[in-house]
Amino acid sequence: MKKFILLTLFYLPIIAFCFARTNIVVISAEEIASQSGSLNDAVTSLAGQGYGILHYDRHYILAIAPEIPNTPMIEASFLSEYPPAENIYLVGKIPGFARESLDKVGKVLWEMDATYVLESGLDDLELQGVLRNPFARLSLEPLRLSSDRGKISLWEADRSVITNLVSTVSADSILVRLQGLQDLQTRYAMAENRLQVAQWIQQRFLDLGIADVDLQPFTYQSTTQYNVVATIPGTTYPNEYVIVGGHHDSRSNDTNPLAFAPGADDNGSGTAATLEMARVLAQNGYQPKCSIRFVTFAAEEFGLWGSKFYAQDALNAGQSIRLMINHDMIANEPDPEDWQVRLMPYDGSYAFSDYATQLTEQFTNLDAYYGSLNSGSSDSYPFWQRGYHAIYFFESVFSPYYHSSQDIIANCNPAYCADVIKASLACAVAFADQPAVPTAPEGLAITRNGLDFQITWSAVTESVLGALVVPSGYNVYASSLPDGDFMLLGTTPNLFFNYTPTDPEPDRLFFKVQAVLE
Repeated sequence: MKKFILLTLFYLPIIAFCFARTNIVVISAEEIASQSGSLNDAVTSLAGQGYGILHYDRHYILAIAPEIPNTPMIEASFLSEYPPAENIYLVGKIPGFARESLDKVGKVLWEMDATYVLESGLDDLELQGVLRNPFARLSLEPLRLSSDRGKISLWEADRSVITNLVSTVSADSILVRLQGLQDLQTRYAMAENRLQVAQWIQQRFLDLGIADVDLQPFTYQSTTQYNVVATIPGTTYPNEYVIVGGHHDSRSNDTNPLAFAPGADDNGSGTAATLEMARVLAQNGYQPKCSIRFVTFAAEEFGLWGSKFYAQDALNAGQSIRLMINHDMIANEPDPEDWQVRLMPYDGSYAFSDYATQLTEQFTNLDAYYGSLNSGSSDSYPFWQRGYHAIYFFESVFSPYYHSSQDIIANCNPAYCADVIKASLACAVAFADQPAVPTAPEGLAITRNGLDFQITWSAVTESVLGALVVPSGYNVYASSLPDGDFMLLGTTPNLFFNYTPTDPEPDRLFFKVQAVLE
């Protein structure tokens, strides 16, 4: 019997945690996913059973176990008591680093795909002084889980607009930005010039004619740190944001970072990306439908503190963030051809990374591929932790000059950096110009007459900035799989759509209808 199933968009609710907990445990992600159908479904199911999900990758889930689970006990390994007696860090793996080096600073509690789980009595400042690896303190607040189902439309961006914009990305302009950042000598977060660094970046945005540029101060280790925030307002959805970010601080382990920490690749390249994208959009007079906000984050090297502050402040304020686009180390490429870029995916945001991969290969010469899942080593991570969607661009060939005084522009490839920025720019424009998160009409029904189908639904209106907006039409999609690629069948101003499959014997069909808001 053939099945014809109606699929509508929906939001995955945020799980509320109110259970007594005793220990932090490690659970096999593969075992749970095999029972739930997908990794995202598995962690959502665990959360619903009272587990506070702290971090996970493809193989392991770190969670706070409930004192009394809602279901029979899940097989788990003890990691630490809750709350832990000492700090627990997620330490990123880097090429050429031996795990044994961590024994000098703490105890490795678990090894994950791209991360060591480290228990240490050192605080962030002390750990940064003796450890070359990127790290972030494990948050003891459970993740705000989300899914990409219902969060992204299959809207096709205006190719001519994107083509024109990416054509004006300039390697020479990027080189000028990198040189200016390197000329500051150090951007080490504990250096006395941290305000000067932030003001230098702020002035570069102002020079582009962007009027809304602020410094966002926050306190870290008894110092005042400064994120730089520049906004190009949206014309239709000014209270929705695409965040374009990268950290501006730097460090060097083999010299005095207070004297010289050039950080050209890590992460002058990410800061240069925000400035170059802002330059291209401003100088082309581009006006996005939703606001694009460029943020360079402070104190990333000490555990992502600038992005933690921004993301939490945005959450507290109820800020509507469509997507966070992160750049961290995007300028190292020794090969003169066959360039690649890593997209570091986040579970629940795969649809966004998939679309970013398509745009990268449409508008650049780069081949895009996926790196490790749920990377905790860069500024996209705090956004994902708080339920926002994120994509993360990262160089394919890891820089051998990482966290050294030789991380200078002479060891960077501005042309490669420009290609990565073109990919990111295409993503920013495509997501900023999408209509608001589409509305799924109510009263959906399907009638069949032989091989002919009629899909019907009720009229909807949408409130945009307090005004009721009537959709300009409705997009109708179909797929042979519930989580597969939906093909746009057509757009209609009516409340019905007639469809005859080209395959005379489809096994099953899933339909989706979205209101189009312009």
